[in-house]
Amino acid sequence: MTQPCSFWTRYVALVFSLKTFAAAMLAFNIALLLDMPRPYWAMTSVYVTTSVLTGATSSKAVYRILGTLIGAAGAIVLVLNLVDAPELLSLATALWVGAFLYLALLDGTPRSYVFMLAGYTVAIVGFPVLSTPELTFDVAVSVCRKSCWESYVRASSRCSCCLGASPQPSRVRRTRGLPMRAGSA
Repeated sequence: MTQPCSFWTRYVALVFSLKTFAAAMLAFNIALLLDMPRPYWAMTSVYVTTSVLTGATSSKAVYRILGTLIGAAGAIVLVLNLVDAPELLSLATALWVGAFLYLALLDGTPRSYVFMLAGYTVAIVGFPVLSTPELTFDVAVSVCRKSCWESYVRASSRCSCCLGASPQPSRVRRTRGLPMRAGSA
């Protein structure tokens, strides 16, 4: 005889979606209150880094910060050294992005997010400052601040929004020798 499933069990995807939406709206409103230059990126960051599994969400935030820092440093080095040779800069940026995305595909773990972000952050920072290379450092710092701030807002808004009546995200656990699976804590 099976026991009836609770509402939270039957509608876990709906609850997760509503919690993520609430966290995204809170992050967007905080970005508006702090007068951030592009507040919509805070909302996007919530959707990019969120996961049903608690540990995956936390580690993705750390990997996001690390990948952005590596990519911003790469953009500073590439742009400041190759700004007078746009063909070489384009080639170096393409090689950088290609190499890091290749590493991301090889890794296959959540850590691959570091490689992916390190790859495309160079293009995000580097290409817009080609006409004004003296702003490269300022743009790189701005992107790093945004990334760190959004990861913090995502984590804090998720905690503040979701600690109410709704259940927490699932944890991965091992039960009685069975293979790993997503289940409730």
